[in-house]
Amino acid sequence: MNLYRELNLLSRLLILCGGFNVQFGLVFFSVGVGMAALFLNLMPRQSGLDYLSFIAPITFIIAGGVISGIGFKKNMKDIQLLQYGVMTTGRLKEKNYTNVTINKIPEMIFGFEFGANNGRKHIAYGRTHEHHLVQDDREERIIYHPDNPDFSIVYDLVPNAPVINGDGSLQPVSIIRIYLFILPLITIVALYFFFNAF
Repeated sequence: MNLYRELNLLSRLLILCGGFNVQFGLVFFSVGVGMAALFLNLMPRQSGLDYLSFIAPITFIIAGGVISGIGFKKNMKDIQLLQYGVMTTGRLKEKNYTNVTINKIPEMIFGFEFGANNGRKHIAYGRTHEHHLVQDDREERIIYHPDNPDFSIVYDLVPNAPVINGDGSLQPVSIIRIYLFILPLITIVALYFFFNAF
């Protein structure tokens, strides 16, 4: 059975660049790269490099890279399952607080139990501080890998999720969300100035 659903390139890029981790991580990364470029441009060439000046920029770069990397990895999983996953619904089975707070709202992990095509029950997990996204319906849409139902996502937690049509096909993500490319572009500009500082 062919489960492939078409999702255009712009939609995939908007999903990839969405979500708190990616955007927050890119801010840190861009600030770090910008600070490093500034230090390189302001530092007299004859004085040599003051490596202590780079502790803060390197910290920002590493932290931003790790945070956004986690977000990119999750978003790539979302894209893969949107295109090739099996759609079903699940009921809330568990919810637990994490140690993370975003905008003074505690983040929670929600677990939704669903029946897979292997005849067994599985739980799809998703984490968010926007609790209303997964507590507004009696059942939430779950998408899972046909060969590995534990590889699953909660549809309402996919950043910039495309609308799913009645026949299961995906609508393109609205072009209005193109603002999500602002931070990646700032990152590219910061990298440009950094490498031109040498």
